[in-house]
Amino acid sequence: MGCLWLRESRIVVRKQITEIGSSRLGAVSPRAFLSCDIGRVRRADNHLITGIMVFRMTTALRLEKITADNFDAAIGLRVRPHQEHLVAPVVKSLAEAYVNPGAAWPRIVVDGDRLVGFLMAFFDIDFSGDGKGTDIRSGLWRLNIAAGEQGRGYGRFAVESVAAEIRRRGGTRLTTTWHPGEDGSEGFYLGLGIRPTGEMSGGQKVGELELD
Repeated sequence: MGCLWLRESRIVVRKQITEIGSSRLGAVSPRAFLSCDIGRVRRADNHLITGIMVFRMTTALRLEKITADNFDAAIGLRVRPHQEHLVAPVVKSLAEAYVNPGAAWPRIVVDGDRLVGFLMAFFDIDFSGDGKGTDIRSGLWRLNIAAGEQGRGYGRFAVESVAAEIRRRGGTRLTTTWHPGEDGSEGFYLGLGIRPTGEMSGGQKVGELELD
């Protein structure tokens, strides 16, 4: 089973739920919850379900622009050591954003007062790079989730946020890339409905998500 994360009206199952005694959560609507903590959940009908370890993803989960106030925290974000060869450090992404101001869209992912991740999207770039301007795409350029914050739904939130921004700008698909191999993030992206296109870009697999 997994850790139960509540965010707005959605429940996402992650990691481990610890059950004490014979209590069971059962199938209940996410909207049935008013509050939760370790050991108990209070439903809207005032019924207490005990014996379940529940964690709450706050509704303060959001993206923020990079500013002078959060710059040091942003560049200090680190992924797990074995992932460092898979994604560029935040400081490199910000340097690339500086020289590509019209295309790059860097943001930090914040939950409450905690910086939990970094993403950088790209919009309306010539993806093939052949100068013809016939393959214009938007998508996710970089995704760094802090080592201690992985497996908690923040990566999904980041991808969904980029998808929402692409839709807002009139786009209909999200493009991203990942390192091939067992240590890469292919499983994560496939789990979000992103499908490989069969292309390679800079030694990475290319995937796309059609946006409704």
